Amino acid sequence: TYSEHNQNMTVEEILEGVEEIVAMAEGTDIEVEAGMGTSFYCPYEGKIPMEDTLSVVDRVVDAGVDEVTLATTMGLADPVEIERMFTEVFERHPDLDVGLHLHDTNGMSLANTVVAMRCGVARFDASHCGLGGGVVLPEGLEGVGNTPTEDLVQLLDRMEIATGAAFDRVEAVAGRVAAELGLGAPSHVLMGGTVERVLETVAEDTR
Repeated sequence: TYSEHNQNMTVEEILEGVEEIVAMAEGTDIEVEAGMGTSFYCPYEGKIPMEDTLSVVDRVVDAGVDEVTLATTMGLADPVEIERMFTEVFERHPDLDVGLHLHDTNGMSLANTVVAMRCGVARFDASHCGLGGGVVLPEGLEGVGNTPTEDLVQLLDRMEIATGAAFDRVEAVAGRVAAELGLGAPSHVLMGGTVERVLETVAEDTR
């Protein structure tokens, strides 16, 4: 239902399009990624059966895509659902390059990140200040945003996982974006939730 609202295409039509795209990229250096929205929950249908999502993964892999990214479009997936999904994905396709597109409606996206990494996922989508969200959602759900990049990078830095991104620069960009767009403090990092900032504040209060 979401595909029909968002892209004016059925899932089957989209899958046929993926096959055409793979054929066009054949013989070139272009890699094809299949991004799958509403992989866990849909704003119109509710919880998506895991086998439905896995069947689409199987189809795009059979079509020859190079990467697959599952999206928590509604931001409602939890760590148990993430573990079950990616465990099965890797059992079916051990060498597949798999990513996770993060939304944070229920506050569990960073926990989902850790669980997904333990399953073997190494790519994650986020956005500064959590900007973005579903293109077509029922009224009242327009605020479903992405996971803030600054929160994700802070998590990985604290876990001593190399990202190639300098946290101080990511934090600075997030602050500038928030200021220019009048967003306030849309992430834990911008609310002062870093170890350094909290300890600095505590030290000032106890002087």
